[in-house]
Amino acid sequence: MTAELSIHDQTITTASHVRGRHSSVRETGLLIGAVLFSCMLAFAAPYDVLFDWATIGFPAVRAAAMLLFWWAGLALMRANAFEFAITGLRRPGLTIGLWAVGVAVWCISLDAVVFRSIMAPAYQHFEQQSLTARLFYVCLRAVNENVLYRLFLGSLFAWLLRRIVRRPRWDLLLVMAGMTAAQVINIAANMAYADFSPLTCLWLALRFVCPGVAWAWLYVRHGFAANEAAAVGVHLVLQPLVTIAF
Repeated sequence: MTAELSIHDQTITTASHVRGRHSSVRETGLLIGAVLFSCMLAFAAPYDVLFDWATIGFPAVRAAAMLLFWWAGLALMRANAFEFAITGLRRPGLTIGLWAVGVAVWCISLDAVVFRSIMAPAYQHFEQQSLTARLFYVCLRAVNENVLYRLFLGSLFAWLLRRIVRRPRWDLLLVMAGMTAAQVINIAANMAYADFSPLTCLWLALRFVCPGVAWAWLYVRHGFAANEAAAVGVHLVLQPLVTIAF
């Protein structure tokens, strides 16, 4: 009987190790694919004002720089004990989908109702482009925006704040403060055409900074892949709503 139980335990342990290896292989494959796709996007177009400026407008430099941002971002992710793969969600597809729908409803309410009268003309013009053009642009842009401002810059700020303050009980607050700061830099640079009046700043904070913080929360709590899926997927809901509203 004891021998049978021992064999049974060994079988369970072996099966667990096999599943663990398969999961690791899948995660590695997903990571390699994500990095290659991200670098290809960077080669094709900068999609970001600061990134374009830093890489002096050369496609090959953009691709190489994006690879470096991935390398540094992944190192910072590990230093912060964050995860790349989706983790901690019983139903990842449903949860991420609900986050995307919720943020989409939040954004369209601000754009089409609350702040419609004060939106910058350039932004209004973009909202009136064809659905296909908008989807193509914003979905591709979101991919590398997450790499630059969450995986790299947000993780960097989070790591620095935790090292400077050194209050373990404040860890989550410090991490989210770092992520918020990174998103503020993102929006200040890429929405520089706005007039930055108090009302416009309120719109920018609610419409762009808050969603970025929501994606950062997903990254910190449930893995970078969850953040990417939600930040890209939100546009599949939001942009059709924009077509209706504008």
